[in-house]
Amino acid sequence: MTKAEIIKKVASETGMLRKDTSIVIDTFIDCIIEALKDDDSIELRGFGTFSMQSREPRIGRNPKTGEQISIPGRIVPTFKYNRRIKDELTKPKDEKK
Repeated sequence: MTKAEIIKKVASETGMLRKDTSIVIDTFIDCIIEALKDDDSIELRGFGTFSMQSREPRIGRNPKTGEQISIPGRIVPTFKYNRRIKDELTKPKDEKK
């Protein structure tokens, strides 16, 4: 599903104009980005948590040559989904809906 499809669906469900819905979704995404930049975590109850996580430096391999390379440490954004989502996605197909 693309952002445009999400905007279309939210607009039709809420009765909002697509233009206004687009502004809301863009602002929501910007809020998440700004919070992560400030090293804050974002908890959306019933959905999941966005946060920043530190990755340690490590040794990797070039898949073509097999040569060892040094991969520097870095900080990456992560998302941990809520248990409800896991339960919903792992239900057998005949139980869904």
